[in-house]
Amino acid sequence: MQDPATDLGPNKQRQEKPHVHTAVLSPDEKHLLYTNLGSDKIHIYKYKASQPQPLSEPTSVSVTGGDGPRHIDFSANRKYMYVITEMGAHVFTYEYNGGKPKMLQKVSMMEDGSTKEPGGADIHVSPDGLFLYASNRGTANEIVVYRINQENGMLSFVERHNTGGNHPRNFVIDPTGNFLLVANKNSNNVVVFKINRTTGQLTQTANKIEVDSPSCLKFASVE
Repeated sequence: MQDPATDLGPNKQRQEKPHVHTAVLSPDEKHLLYTNLGSDKIHIYKYKASQPQPLSEPTSVSVTGGDGPRHIDFSANRKYMYVITEMGAHVFTYEYNGGKPKMLQKVSMMEDGSTKEPGGADIHVSPDGLFLYASNRGTANEIVVYRINQENGMLSFVERHNTGGNHPRNFVIDPTGNFLLVANKNSNNVVVFKINRTTGQLTQTANKIEVDSPSCLKFASVE
């Protein structure tokens, strides 16, 4: 694998150096994956917690040059990996293949003919594994909804929905799969949406939390 410090993407303004955004364990906890906007790569290490040096055998997979990978999520059956890109505002579908991803699909989050500024941010699969949700910042300020084909992991467009604020940096789906909460960083609010479990579509509720610059949302159990 090339050195990520020198193996950089074509956008000289945004990819002048490595930009690691997120690191996640694979569902089977056999690999650590991290996204590097600067190199347009998802880097993959074998992971063994019991070893003195738990990370080994680095490899990587590339997205389209200049797209800038940001976040990762996996299908409920663990067979497919989804990557959202920040600059390109695309969602890539991969067959995970035991840490050797094979790209299957690339879909744009932007509406055809749109002149809005893209800014892909966060991505989550619904708890039932039927739908994928992705947030787009820039001047789009949308959550884009896709249905997941349960046979091959491929995505089909369902709808795009305004986030009720500005700069949806992060969002979270509650453990029941009934609600989606969006952290709109620049408008200082968290907006609550009801999820239609059959169609995947969103309906904005009257519930909203005012909070300064929300950037990350997590659910925690209460004892």
